[in-house]
Amino acid sequence: MEGSVLVQVCFEYNIPFVIICTISDDANENSVIDFNEFISQVASKFSLYIIKKFIKQLRF
Repeated sequence: MEGSVLVQVCFEYNIPFVIICTISDDANENSVIDFNEFISQVASKFSLYIIKKFIKQLRF
């Protein structure tokens, strides 16, 4: 949902884009992991892996 604005602007200006979304757990007191822990332990590692793989696929 948050990426939809970026998608619309890039579409309107014919700008290539990629959006990578990560779904965390519940964002409330029922969450099994603190959001900052999730960022450092999970999301950052997956994001780095995805970006590295993506860059390898680019052809200049």
